[in-house]
Amino acid sequence: MKLYIETSVPNMLFHDDAPAKREATKVFFDWLRVASAEVYTSRVTLDELAAAPEPKRRRMLQALTEAGVIEIATGMRELELAQSVF
Repeated sequence: MKLYIETSVPNMLFHDDAPAKREATKVFFDWLRVASAEVYTSRVTLDELAAAPEPKRRRMLQALTEAGVIEIATGMRELELAQSVF
């Protein structure tokens, strides 16, 4: 299984106004640590996360790293930009 993680996924780890979604996202990240899925993100996602204020930025990037999201998917920038037009 291949999964693509975009900005809203790690961001949901820190949403105090949506505790059920935050908990579901924590469970998802726990699952990623033990799953055999290939997990990808893109440079666009990393750039968006880099724009977040500290300490949230560090914690979101750490969550991705701990979950094994270490590869940058090629071609995702075009896909993300195309989706933003809609």
